[in-house]
Amino acid sequence: MNFDENLADFGCGLDEEGSMSRNAAALLKAYARTTTVFNAVSAAESEAQKAQILRNYLAFCYESEDGKMRARNVVDVSLNKPGFESITSEHLPDIQRDSLSCLILVEFFTHCCINCIHSIEDVREVHEEVEKNWERDSKDCKNGFRGMKVVSVHSPKFPREKDLESIKAFCKRMKMDHSEVVNDPESVVWNDLGVTCWPTLLVLGPNPNGEGPNLLFTFMGEGHKDELLITSKTAMEYFANCHQLNINELPRYCWGLSKGL
Repeated sequence: MNFDENLADFGCGLDEEGSMSRNAAALLKAYARTTTVFNAVSAAESEAQKAQILRNYLAFCYESEDGKMRARNVVDVSLNKPGFESITSEHLPDIQRDSLSCLILVEFFTHCCINCIHSIEDVREVHEEVEKNWERDSKDCKNGFRGMKVVSVHSPKFPREKDLESIKAFCKRMKMDHSEVVNDPESVVWNDLGVTCWPTLLVLGPNPNGEGPNLLFTFMGEGHKDELLITSKTAMEYFANCHQLNINELPRYCWGLSKGL
């Protein structure tokens, strides 16, 4: 299957021409590929066939260099920026560091959006299901893969949605302890990635070379619970069993790359 066959239909090209940022081009590229993949998945006759399509796609998303994996669709999703606030954890998430060894689900939301509320509930349920399986299976993981993280970026649509206390109350009410929630009051990351829809969900794959996460899937709007579940389960199994990931072989200094250590 040619996963890049329909890229031009989504306004993005392999050469990332024009004024579009690399991040925005990566998001559109992942969205085009996601659409292609799930058109094939929906036509598959069995769960085994669906999982195999996803495994083939995950293999496509990486190049092999000297026996190691190299990401094809790197993005910069740095959340350590002036004005950003951590809502549910003590520190801002370090996606650059976590992308060395984790599958990361990033959701963009705003707390006055009913579609976002539905999507947050879906993400929580997916995370609980994936965590349950990971707790059972992680003891057999030999390559250092560390599982899945959820990061939620609050990107307000209207000025009144910037109130920090309202955001905190919403996160508590929605029981978002499963996620590291970040308030981006000026939608800096939203704009840099060219996100246009509340909610938008990104699935970032591990990239052990330290360049940043590999953007695998882009889902826009609500109603993607089934796609997220099969994507997350298949990706977790794939990366936990992928010998080329070789996270155990990373030099110790790699863990401090994003902090300049």
